[in-house]
Amino acid sequence: MRPNAMCAGRIGKVLVGGLVTVAAVVGSGCGVRPSDPETAFWDQYIRVMDAARLRGDFYAAEAARQNAYLAALGSRRWDAMAAVGDASARLGEEFPRVRENLRPEVHRIYCAALLRARQQESLDGVLRVSEAFADLGARAEAREGLLVAAEMLAMRGSARDAERLKALAERLEDQERLVGASDDAPAPAAASATWTR
Repeated sequence: MRPNAMCAGRIGKVLVGGLVTVAAVVGSGCGVRPSDPETAFWDQYIRVMDAARLRGDFYAAEAARQNAYLAALGSRRWDAMAAVGDASARLGEEFPRVRENLRPEVHRIYCAALLRARQQESLDGVLRVSEAFADLGARAEAREGLLVAAEMLAMRGSARDAERLKALAERLEDQERLVGASDDAPAPAAASATWTR
């Protein structure tokens, strides 16, 4: 047997084993009762993903993450999409080899969460997702969220929401100053990291 074929066979076995494990856990319902409309299915899948992630089982974690995404998509809730975005970011942190491939997916999930929060007129949701974009280093999307949040805050909002908005605006200004400084001179290692959580 050729070395490439042997390697492919091993990878296939690992992938199938991980998927079988996730299928067994998901198939058992993870303790979720389908008849309970308030049950956060996505949260159960995220727990399965986190457990697999901590075991170092990327394939099982990725399968559970995809199930969490589908459940969040079906929920039509902004907080479900934001939670899946956070989980996806954690997966990228744990497995650096897939981080750059996963980054556009995280971005897309947060975009969906922001759109839902805006449609559902959730100021908390818009701020929460804008903060996640700032964590991701997606300043343009975080600024867009800030503008939406400012409009919502003008109509109705609390002092706490105003403080969150101000803190996020200041944080984005600091990030932009750092990026501007890094254009002129090499940034220190801590400041050049783009993926922090």
